[in-house]
Amino acid sequence: MPLADLLVRQPDRPWLRSDDKSILKPEVAELQRRVESGELSSTDWGQVLLVGRVIHTRPRWPENEPFLIRIEDHEWLRSARIRVRATDPDIGEVTVDNLNRLARFKPPAMTDQQKHLVLRPLPSGTDHLDLEVTIDQRDHSESPGKVEWGEHNLWRGRVSLPVQAESSFEKVLPSSSTRDELLSIQQSLWAWWVAPQKQGEMPELHVEIASDEPDLTALRGLAISLAVELRYHGEKKAEAVLIARRTENPFGRTGVLRGGHQFVGLSPSPAGPTWDSAGWELSFTGSTDGVLGNWEADRWWKGNFSMPLAELKKPTKKW
Repeated sequence: MPLADLLVRQPDRPWLRSDDKSILKPEVAELQRRVESGELSSTDWGQVLLVGRVIHTRPRWPENEPFLIRIEDHEWLRSARIRVRATDPDIGEVTVDNLNRLARFKPPAMTDQQKHLVLRPLPSGTDHLDLEVTIDQRDHSESPGKVEWGEHNLWRGRVSLPVQAESSFEKVLPSSSTRDELLSIQQSLWAWWVAPQKQGEMPELHVEIASDEPDLTALRGLAISLAVELRYHGEKKAEAVLIARRTENPFGRTGVLRGGHQFVGLSPSPAGPTWDSAGWELSFTGSTDGVLGNWEADRWWKGNFSMPLAELKKPTKKW
């Protein structure tokens, strides 16, 4: 099967159950075999890394904005350390190290880093990015249960990543502000007071955006970053940025939106146990902070609204 066809046929879920154990699906196992056999040419590797979405970015990027790339962990590229250096233009180097076979169990904050690797801004007029890529792989034993701790170089070469530098942010990610989007964002907001753990401490205010994206169609493809102001009787007491990121929940559902912030040291402090929110208000304004790293987004929310804190409740379920 031609490599291009094999890449297209890669499934979203690479594993299947057989005789009470998990094995790679045939298309995934075949790609792993080709990658590890040494038979791929430099052109083939370019296909594997770019079409296979190991290295990914937006086709357009705003000038003067730190450039982000995503290095994706795939089952067919097991136990690998990938180093990417941008040589033309020369804007820096990033590394993702998954040599440890337990790397798939990294905490979400670490795996999220792999999706938002930062390089320096693209110079004006850039239409491609030449990358020098080095992939090292942990040795794998053919004996069941035996663990190898050595490593070897799997491939070293160059790939060209198409990307157009744009002077306008709107050309890269246009803004949007529809009534359905506003209502869906408001339905996804939650806030609640958390009692202090020790005497003399003040309660914390937790504000969160959380939703099953498939249940709110207006949010599909929408990047949400909210500049939040917390006010008491009109006086600003605190501010933060609330960025909704798409994650996968423990039950395997994709499209889950999550983002949160904890406000601490607030004054005046509400008294328990009822934690009266009278006089408190939250103001939300759409921001471009962090929206470019929402790889699935085709627009960002540009709107604003305010809500009395008393109208927001604690989440009724876990995502």
